[in-house]
Amino acid sequence: RVEAGSPAEAAGLRVGDRILQFGNVRHVSGNVSPQFNAVVQQVGNSIDSPIEVLIERDLERISLHLTPRRWDGRGMLGCNLMPVA
Repeated sequence: RVEAGSPAEAAGLRVGDRILQFGNVRHVSGNVSPQFNAVVQQVGNSIDSPIEVLIERDLERISLHLTPRRWDGRGMLGCNLMPVA
């Protein structure tokens, strides 16, 4: 889910995008809990600073810049990140 008017929408994230790298956190198979926790920490440490996010969409790799910030909705990103093993 990507909320309208959110930082995630402004960065160009879409529902179904697969995040391959979030800042310095790369996706690897297996136990994703440490990676997910590292993403949460990076968001908290990067308020109002852009984070480079590498996604896969329709088999194409795309680099986006997502800036966590306060906005009218919930959270700092305005999207639901779901770990994928």
